[in-house]
Amino acid sequence: MNERSWLAKLVLDQLLRLGQAVLYGSLFIALCAASLVMVTCRQLTIEPTCGIPAVFVFFATLGVYNIHHLMGMNRAAATPQAFWVKNHRFGVLLLSIIGVGGAGFFFFQLRLPAQLLAVALAFIVVSYELKAFRDFLTHAFGGRLVLLKTFVIAAVWTAATVLIPAWNAQHPADNMHLALMLLNRFAFISLLALCFDARDQISDSRRGLLTIPVRFGMDFTLYLYRALTAASFVLIVVMYVLLWPSAAMAIALTLSVLAAYFAVSRADQVSSPYYYPMLVDGQMLLQWMLVMLLT
Repeated sequence: MNERSWLAKLVLDQLLRLGQAVLYGSLFIALCAASLVMVTCRQLTIEPTCGIPAVFVFFATLGVYNIHHLMGMNRAAATPQAFWVKNHRFGVLLLSIIGVGGAGFFFFQLRLPAQLLAVALAFIVVSYELKAFRDFLTHAFGGRLVLLKTFVIAAVWTAATVLIPAWNAQHPADNMHLALMLLNRFAFISLLALCFDARDQISDSRRGLLTIPVRFGMDFTLYLYRALTAASFVLIVVMYVLLWPSAAMAIALTLSVLAAYFAVSRADQVSSPYYYPMLVDGQMLLQWMLVMLLT
């Protein structure tokens, strides 16, 4: 191997390590969460107040996901991300501390309604990480709890990326536009979250976790993909064609939903370990890019 090819290999190895740290250290998904906050601000025309909520959501997501990976190392499925977390425990711990510290700092710069919502969401997330609480919910709800997991995740993400910036800007809570945005964001996030359950269908089945793909099969899951996509289209038409006409916003969100549907419906045909954390989660970042570019 000559010096030039050795140097090229070294550079590629370092870029791969950096990329893995960004993806598996939850920096990328934290950026995706912040990008959805900025989409909300553009939709509600509250962009001057967008900075603090976006940064807060970025750090909160960074902290929550890395803490989740640390606490779930022993029960996680055998994925490339799980192996990376086990081999980089100190780095994941450091990212957890940075996330929690950053979220704590920017929390006190939010307005009170957004702070109260953030506390409520934090309670839900932290409670679910506690084994005793999970056991209690499992005993109370049985297998229905796991079936609802995807939609609980979607609800938390929706509240964090829509309501926190809206309430921080003192946007009216009973506003019809905000209510329809919540439904649209919920459908969009549910579509992406359901894809991860489909990815883990085999491992979840072995562990006895009755997720939607395990309980009802992939045919039903594909039907849900289509139903959630159709619901998003209907809500986009209602919002930006009928009630608050905006061709640019309608086109941007429609292209985003089409791309998301294409990504999740083709996911089972792709073997790359980077497809889910980059291209599926990346649909959130793509939505922000489309909205910023076209509106």
